[in-house]
Amino acid sequence: MEQIEPDPWARMKGESERDFARFHQWLTFADRRLSQSEGPLGLKHARLEELSAKWKWQDRAAAWDLHHAKKLQEETVRLRSEAAHILVQGILNAARARLAAPDEECETADLQKLANSLKALTPSLDISVSKPVATGVEAGVAEDEITIAIRRARELQAGDG
Repeated sequence: MEQIEPDPWARMKGESERDFARFHQWLTFADRRLSQSEGPLGLKHARLEELSAKWKWQDRAAAWDLHHAKKLQEETVRLRSEAAHILVQGILNAARARLAAPDEECETADLQKLANSLKALTPSLDISVSKPVATGVEAGVAEDEITIAIRRARELQAGDG
């Protein structure tokens, strides 16, 4: 059976609780230069160098920083994806509302193209343009986004043609 390696920043075999606590405190410092850590850790520079070398503080801190950078990146991607999903859903809701309006008030072909484009970009969304969902202020805000999207699509078509 394969052994699972502990995280590099975890307490190392043979490392005392006191030394690990010092390392853990040192990890929280914005400035991790040993010369700047003497006062906060209450140790002389020579002792810090000894602990740092013996318990590989620099390597463990680098692994810790990389781990947290990856977590931050994953969270950023997740939040951006959520935001994009909300924006697209708002545009779709407004498109549905516009399609339900009398024919003289909306350009059905343009809105259907927009809905089809959004469906292609976000296949996980249930895109049905047959009934309105958004009303009032929500529809007005998203409607502006639809108008901008339609205008931009027309500009792009005119530029290509």
